[in-house]
Parts: sequence; C-alpha cells; structure tokens
Amino acid sequence: MDTTYRPLRLVIGFALFLLGAAGWFGGFSPTSAEDKELALGDVGGISIDSKKNIYLALHFYGRVQVYDSKGRFIKGWAINASGGNFRIRNNLNDDLEIATARNDMYYIYSLEKGLIKSIHDPKRFDEFGIEHEKSTRDGDGNTYRIRGWLFPRIEKISASGIKNKLITVPLKKWVLMGPFPAWFFGAAGTIISFVNVKKLIEAFDSIRGTG
Repeated sequence: MDTTYRPLRLVIGFALFLLGAAGWFGGFSPTSAEDKELALGDVGGISIDSKKNIYLALHFYGRVQVYDSKGRFIKGWAINASGGNFRIRNNLNDDLEIATARNDMYYIYSLEKGLIKSIHDPKRFDEFGIEHEKSTRDGDGNTYRIRGWLFPRIEKISASGIKNKLITVPLKKWVLMGPFPAWFFGAAGTIISFVNVKKLIEAFDSIRGTG
C-alpha cells in the first residue's frame, strides 16, 4: 500500500470539494436573480406556451427557467415549494400554473407580470398528474423532451421525427451544477482529501519518530 504523502493530491482534493460545495449552494446565491441563468440541475417538469416559450421546473434549485423557441434563456424565478417537488403546466392564457407537493401551494405566474395568484390547495398537485414531468408538445406536433439525469438537456423532436438538442448546459455551468455533479465532486474531493490528510499525519509521525 502506498503511504507516500503527495501535497498536490491534497490540493486537488480540496479543490474538488469546493467545486461540489459551489454547485450545491450555487442556486441560492445572488446569481439566482431573474436575469441570471442557472445550470439545469434536476429538471423535473417541462411545459410550453402558444408562443413556444419553454418552461422548465428545476426541483433542486426550487426555480422555474424560461427559454424561447430557439432555446435562448429569457428569465427565471424562485418557487416557494418548501424544498419539495412541484409540477407545472401552461393554461389557455399562456400563464404558468404551478402546484407544489410539500406545502400544497398553487401559483399562477405571468411571464410579463410575475406572480398573479397564490393559494393553498392540497388537491392541485395530484390533479396536475405526471403529464409534463418528462415531455410536452406544441401546437405544431413538435415534442420537447427532458433527456439525461447527470447532465440534463432538452431535446426537440419534430413532427417528422427529426431530433435536435435545443437546450444544453455549457461546460462552465455544469461544473457548478447541483445536485448530481455537486455530489460527485464533493464526494471525490472528500475521499481524496481524507486519504491524503491521513498520509500527511503519518508523514509527520514518521519525522517525529526519527527526530
């Protein structure tokens, strides 16, 4: 068994741990303002309005993010879901309806006006069903589907079957993304740091023993 202490490995371990921490807390930072796009993280719902704007439910961050028909970020806002899951759907007025699982809230948001309704309604979450948890469809027969769990993306499938990646996570964002990459980096950093701190202690003990 190699017991050699290598300082660089300890530095790498701490760096990975910090990356994991940044991904975990990134959604609660000041960068989570409406005009700032967060990494997709845990995408648990998708809906589309008549203008083909795409609405995504980011469960881990407790946030909705909206993209235009080309996949360009428009805006995002926080949802008070008490840390639980929530379901989304667009109504006939193009407003976004939201039902939360943990605190039984029902919200209606307008893309232009923001929150326009907020009530406690325990029946809404079950009423929404699972229709928009994985995919949705626009008026022209195009399907929009959530793909991947570690690095999620939104795929558009035309009525003729042509597939196109519409929304993806840039490299500079997924390294700071929760929950799964954050768990990976955090766990890897913790293990590497622990092993090398142990070797550092053993090295000091060895020096004291020969002193």
